[in-house]
Amino acid sequence: MDHEQPPNSPNGPPAKDRVGAVIIGRNEGERLVRALHAALPHVARVVYVDSNSSDNSVENAHEIGVHTIALKDGPFTAARGRQTGLDALLTDLPSLEFVQFIDGDCVMDPDWIDVGVEFLDENPKVAAVSGRWREEFPERTIYNRLTNVDWHAEPGPAPYPGGNSLCRVAALRDIGGWRTDLIAGEDPDLGFRLTEHGWSSHRLAHEMVLHDINMRSFRAFWKREQRSGYCYAQVGWMHRHGPGKPWVKRAASALIYGLFLPIFILTLAIVFWPAALVLTLLYARIWWSLYRRARRIDEDVAERYASFILLCKGSQAIGVLRSILDGIFRRDRRLIEYKGPAAAQSPSPQPTRNVAS
Repeated sequence: MDHEQPPNSPNGPPAKDRVGAVIIGRNEGERLVRALHAALPHVARVVYVDSNSSDNSVENAHEIGVHTIALKDGPFTAARGRQTGLDALLTDLPSLEFVQFIDGDCVMDPDWIDVGVEFLDENPKVAAVSGRWREEFPERTIYNRLTNVDWHAEPGPAPYPGGNSLCRVAALRDIGGWRTDLIAGEDPDLGFRLTEHGWSSHRLAHEMVLHDINMRSFRAFWKREQRSGYCYAQVGWMHRHGPGKPWVKRAASALIYGLFLPIFILTLAIVFWPAALVLTLLYARIWWSLYRRARRIDEDVAERYASFILLCKGSQAIGVLRSILDGIFRRDRRLIEYKGPAAAQSPSPQPTRNVAS
């Protein structure tokens, strides 16, 4: 396929007329209302795809006047929601050049579309571009703040664009869109397939979205890491001969440090405890590496970030094992959900933008 696109005329249509938005959500409450209002002025059309919410999300979207698709039968995956929205968007507006995907708990920056479209116009072989992604309220819970560290990524070429990203429609058509059967890891899978078809992805330093994960318990944090382990194994194995090789290594690391090594150390402690003590130094090395990374982003939580992520190696190992067993026994792959319905919230403070730099 020839990826070259003709340059746009300075007198061509404004960016918003060339872009549609797909917003997905499930029980996002007021967060969805904010996401819809933030996107509407900056794109030609917004499609909202709801995954069987039990709150009033569908009614709210209808009231705002957004084209809404309510999925009632599973599986309710992010990839399925995005592809369903993309299909509806291109049915109504087949000439759209770009589509912005937005999660229903995110508020898009008002300048992002202009910045992203300009970059894609200047770089015709880039299929997808994303920008800076931050937690909106990191001060509310320690888990919000730890997640904010995870969102930090350096600008430049990226292996995959992320769920919130501006994508070139021609590239999505080239690879057949999102793989709707994935319960996790749909973002890297999309990026890996784009790479295999000669496209690339990129991150910019410009603000893109403020995210409100609203995570309030260690159980939710643990389940989120289990979901990560699952997608390391499934998506890494699918792309093991290409760009997925690093993810296979992540899955192996989760099994080694989250399962096999702890069992070996405990067994060795019974026989010869000094040797077991020496082996635990491997965890000190991992902790230090995690700490150094987090310290560059948010020094005040670096110790807790390293400790929580190291502890959750066990959770990642569970996710890896679950993915392997689902594949071996051909079981239905069930969602690993770590988010409950959005709780009613008091008026929100002003968004915090300076925790991660």
